[in-house]
Amino acid sequence: MQTIIFFPGLATNDDLFSKIDIHPLPRQIINYPIPGETESLEAYVKRLQSNLVSTTPLIYVGVSLGGILAQELSKSIPAKKTIIISSISSLYEKPFFFNLAKWFPFYKRLSDESLKNGILMIGRFFTNKDPEELKLFES
Repeated sequence: MQTIIFFPGLATNDDLFSKIDIHPLPRQIINYPIPGETESLEAYVKRLQSNLVSTTPLIYVGVSLGGILAQELSKSIPAKKTIIISSISSLYEKPFFFNLAKWFPFYKRLSDESLKNGILMIGRFFTNKDPEELKLFES
């Protein structure tokens, strides 16, 4: 039997996958450890490997940052399938503003609350959500 490993996006939790019914397949949702200040992506993914509980054939499902991590993990622990949602499949797809944030880290001057409110405002403005989806998005 296969096991599905879910990789949520940054600042999300397992609620993101709550509506996905995969019965009878076992599932695991990865909880991310805090990355080290200078830890590389490869080193971080090696630490994530210790969180995997299954040795059965794996299917990875990653959203946003989780998609990047799932792809990186599949290099060392191959999966039968890797599904990425709202993510990039190579550095060539990386949005330009990612580099801007690296070169001009203005976000470090903002409080967590300010960042959260900005993300919520942008999410409400650019997407239609029914009340249930909005509640999930805000959580």
